[in-house]
Amino acid sequence: QEVRGVVVNAVGANSPAARAGIRQGDVIVGFNGEAVTDGNTLRNRVASTPPNTQVNLTIMRDRREQQMQVTLGEYQRKE
Repeated sequence: QEVRGVVVNAVGANSPAARAGIRQGDVIVGFNGEAVTDGNTLRNRVASTPPNTQVNLTIMRDRREQQMQVTLGEYQRKE
């Protein structure tokens, strides 16, 4: 079974993701009930959602699906 989604490579200390309990190695497969198939999909969903909005992420951890609520921070573009 092929897993689609976005692997979390790193979680910044004290970031919104860290506060929500997201860990390195988690795979994000859903954003507010819509499938996340790749990094572009996730970036576009995040970029089109205002900061400080609470969103529901669906993640895969240890082959189990989990729901997490995350409050988005300001989008930081990597140069």
